[in-house]
Amino acid sequence: MQNFPRLPDTLIQWGIRSVPIQKEIHFSKEDFQMALQDSDLNLVALDRHLAKVTIQQIQDVYERFRSGREPSSEELSSLISNSRSLAKTLMSTPQVLLVMARVRNWDEYTFIHSLNVALLSGFITSRLFPNQIQVVERQVMGGLLHDVGKACISLDILNKPGPLTPREFSIINRHPEEGERLLRESGVSDKRVLAIVRHHHERWKGNGYPDKLRGEQIPFEARIAAVADVFDALTTKRIYRDSLETRQALSMIIQNADTHFDKKIVGVLLCSLGLYPPGTIVELSDYSIGIVIASAGRDILRPKLMLRINTHGDAVRDLVIVDLACQKDLFIRRCLSDIGKSFSA
Repeated sequence: MQNFPRLPDTLIQWGIRSVPIQKEIHFSKEDFQMALQDSDLNLVALDRHLAKVTIQQIQDVYERFRSGREPSSEELSSLISNSRSLAKTLMSTPQVLLVMARVRNWDEYTFIHSLNVALLSGFITSRLFPNQIQVVERQVMGGLLHDVGKACISLDILNKPGPLTPREFSIINRHPEEGERLLRESGVSDKRVLAIVRHHHERWKGNGYPDKLRGEQIPFEARIAAVADVFDALTTKRIYRDSLETRQALSMIIQNADTHFDKKIVGVLLCSLGLYPPGTIVELSDYSIGIVIASAGRDILRPKLMLRINTHGDAVRDLVIVDLACQKDLFIRRCLSDIGKSFSA
């Protein structure tokens, strides 16, 4: 049998002195959260019990409406109290996406989605009105209840895995009006909360529903909720589609600024999250890999990250924080994935 030269010698003869090797890497959300908890960074501030109780309260309200009963005044008062506690958390939390990531997979989509819309819209509101806790509280309450009208829609339609028919779309599109009606009949009178529930599907150019409002005709609180609603929907895995990475979702929101969304609110979201939102896995110019933990409202291109793989390709076991705002010799080469997803490096 003819002897073939060794592969390395052959590659060298062809002028190839190095070959990139791809390996699949996975950073779990659980490991990342544990690393944050072991640090003194105090980045994840949401109380787990508070989130669990709030989700249960949202579910109880939905189930009461679905069964034809009104929630009691005590139930609504308790939800308002939790809105106040969540608002206080959001006023001091610099990385809302990491807060949202802790609860995303706990329960049924509808109730997790309601909490996440409350968190993200409350976060945006806290950046627009940094010293007005009551404004943030109302935004959080509206976010928690924004989809309550879906209690009037058949579960067969809400949970349908395939495309909806035109008739089914028209039924679902009635949920903002139904939600406002249910809350009014239950004694909710706050105009801002009701505006969020009725108008969170209105769009800047007037092609939303139910009232085809456009531009500044749309209540400001509803414009905030609209951005939060779509962002969370895009980044959440559903039966009929996979989730987008946070950066992809942010890019889609930016592309639709001034057509679907108020560009001022989109600008606040971008400045708060940065071009590389928390939870994004990035490769740096020295080929090390880290997970973005905060942009902190500084240079949106130079976030703070937790290093997970060093320049030699070895896992970093200790907690190492790299602040790109202070490391001018380093920059982000490319985005790899989102935390909790596998990727090749």
